Amino acid sequence: MPSISARIPDEEREALEEVADLLDEDRSTTIREALREGLHDLRVRTAVER
Repeated sequence: MPSISARIPDEEREALEEVADLLDEDRSTTIREALREGLHDLRVRTAVER
């Protein structure tokens, strides 16, 4: 699996850690899930707008 890096504001890092704790997952897993869901939402929104 390829690796990427991104800089995020402190507030988003804190929110990420809170969600990871709620889901009882590590940060990497939480980021992958958030990205997957976010990409799905973006695709749907783009399709609706077109």
